[in-house]
Formats: sequence, C-alpha cells, structure tokens
Amino acid sequence: MTTRKKTGSVFATGMRVVKLGSGAPVPGPQGAYATDNLVKLDFTVEYRDAEEKERLNGTGRACLFYSAPASVKDLTINSLEICYPDPELEALLGGGDVLLDDDDDVIGFAAPEVGSYADPIALELWSSAVHDDGVDEEFPYIRWLFPWERLRPSGTRSISTDPMAAAFEGKGKQNSLFGNGPFNDWAWESSRVYQWVRSASIPDLSANDWVTVPADAPTP
Repeated sequence: MTTRKKTGSVFATGMRVVKLGSGAPVPGPQGAYATDNLVKLDFTVEYRDAEEKERLNGTGRACLFYSAPASVKDLTINSLEICYPDPELEALLGGGDVLLDDDDDVIGFAAPEVGSYADPIALELWSSAVHDDGVDEEFPYIRWLFPWERLRPSGTRSISTDPMAAAFEGKGKQNSLFGNGPFNDWAWESSRVYQWVRSASIPDLSANDWVTVPADAPTP
C-alpha cells in the first residue's frame, strides 16, 4: 500500500446532480445534470445524542451509570449555493417547474407548488486537492459523493443591485442502491451519508446541461 501525499480541499469546481429512482440512478437523456454553476456546499454529519442510564442507591449515591456512545443519525445539507439562477437545475435540486416559450426553449421557473416536495437526488462534487507545493500533480481533485439527498430552497432572495443567490438545504441518508454510480465510474463504498476519493481527472462540467445516463449504469 502506497501512502500518498496528504492534501487539503479548496474550491468548489462543479457538480453532477443525479436523478434517483428507489435509490438507484435513473437512466435516460435527463438522468443527470452537469454544472460548474456552484458556489459551495456546507454539510454536517448529525449524531444521535448518547442515552444515559443511572440508578441511585438508598443514600442517593449513583451505584450504576452507563452512557451509550453517540451514533451517526443522518446528514444535513446546511447550504448548497449556485452562482446564478438556472431553471432546470433549480427544479432538479428543490422542485418546481421549468417554464418554456412557444419554441420549447427554457425561459423561466415556477416555485414548487404548495404542499409539494422535491424528489430525492444524489450529488457528485469535485474540489481541488492542494498541499504546500500547490495543487497535487498526480491526483489534483477530490471527488465527493452524497448518494441520497432531499433538498428545498432556502435563504432570502433579493431583487436588488446585489447578485441574486440561489441556495438549498435539506437532509441526506445512506443509500445502498447507488452502487457504482450512473456512469460505472465509482469503484468504492458508495452507501454512506457521504464519501470522497482522490481523483486524477474531472468530467467536463462546463455544459451546465443534462447528461445522458446509460441504461446499464446502475449496479447496486
């Protein structure tokens, strides 16, 4: 086993948002959305508080005490921010509807209907792997996988002189059906609330458009 040079993570290079059906990636021409329209992703692994058991003797002194260890509960997406409004991406992330003109071109977005909620998705993100000498030459990227998330729009949007922010928040959980991913290119554990690996390359995320997921991709 080779110990590679340790690196830190900086920048949010881009992401793929993957449609899920019963936990597995959904094949088809609109199975995933690739974008570099990403500002940041903040997340927190949530733990169940330890349960304590205590018993007192007849003098009021504790004669038995046990505190169970805290255990992983789920994952919270505190904030996923994109740089500019994107109707198709926003609808995929947090629900809502894409608005089209007479030529079926995308021209707008309608908020989620009252009482509705977004479908679950998976998130693949890439960041830069750096150390004291700069970006690592052999493995310049860190690839992050969040295999099951349900998000909703969050924060305040301001129509003003400032750039309008689009942000989302929500919950994530384990997903044993993600398998090796929509493109058969994830060869490691994929079911945990999140995981990451060092990567020598990154897919083209500049299209800011749908990516076709092949029919034979999901392999739980």
